Amino acid sequence: MELGEEPAGEVIPEYIESLLKTGQGSKAREFIETRKEKLPPRVLTRAGWACYKLSAWDLAYDLFLAAFDANRGNFVFMGAFEKAATIAGKLPELIGFYGSRLETDPALHGRMRNLRKRLG
Repeated sequence: MELGEEPAGEVIPEYIESLLKTGQGSKAREFIETRKEKLPPRVLTRAGWACYKLSAWDLAYDLFLAAFDANRGNFVFMGAFEKAATIAGKLPELIGFYGSRLETDPALHGRMRNLRKRLG
């Protein structure tokens, strides 16, 4: 990739990981924020995992949230999503998100109840 060139979708997770590893977290956050609406769920999920592994909890949470519908049935994803929310201090936001989905996904009620217990 040349300087100033836009990274292709499939290399975005590696690009984000590279930014985080070199202390450019704000640049990674800005990059994702301006593009996440246009990125496919697969890229969002992979980028979320890269952030998760590097303990960039807030960014992992945001990426997982954007990729939620494509990963709802993946229990490993759901656990990581909830852990990222917990560590990033976004549990109230996640509980609200789950609450907004209860009508179409009643199974989230149990997860929501467990998250409420974590809040105390």
